[in-house]
Amino acid sequence: YTGGGGGSSYSAYATIAEVAGFVTGDGYATIIFHQSPTSAPSSMPTSLPSGAPSNVPSSAPSLNELNVAAILFPYSGGYQELVIPPEVTSMTVEIHGAQGGENSTEPGANGGSISSTIPVSPSDVLYVYIGGKGSYGGGGFNGGGDSSAGGGGGASDIRTNINDLSSRLIVAGGGGGAGQQGATTTCVVSVDQPMLALVAIIPILLAVLAGLVETKPMVVLEDLLVAP
Repeated sequence: YTGGGGGSSYSAYATIAEVAGFVTGDGYATIIFHQSPTSAPSSMPTSLPSGAPSNVPSSAPSLNELNVAAILFPYSGGYQELVIPPEVTSMTVEIHGAQGGENSTEPGANGGSISSTIPVSPSDVLYVYIGGKGSYGGGGFNGGGDSSAGGGGGASDIRTNINDLSSRLIVAGGGGGAGQQGATTTCVVSVDQPMLALVAIIPILLAVLAGLVETKPMVVLEDLLVAP
């Protein structure tokens, strides 16, 4: 039997890293928001007041220097709503697909992983779908394929519209399910004893006839019935 197939990873923006076969169990995602300073200085001071520290920053704070703590999105069996906080203009996403289902002896393939920085705006509403691990005979949540062996692991993604696959911004593919070896059948054919005896004696009769023909090329049927 064939196991459930694994999916591929995708990002609508530049990919930071992509790893196949990374995650065991259910998928998950971590998100770090990046805030843009609202009033960054347009120029830096050229001299220091007395008593000031000796080191001066060489430039104004950049977009990615003001980071909010990472947020974890675990598996939930449904979508999770994500509202972008104030002053956030981008987010770095590391997202992981779920592992494929096992067969009777072997585990499924691990889920894929991908990370990317995605531009956003404050108050944007996004939807996070985290894939579920496949099981024996069944695919995991969010696209895992069913199978007569190990089902495929579900993908993990972030999208702009509920139930709209075309609105996905980033996707981590689920792992393939483990296949199952087919059964082996032994077939035994029974032969009746009289038939077996007849089959066994035919080569002997042929050999005898061949010998007679070789020694007596002109032999006729009556000669076979009467001793020479």
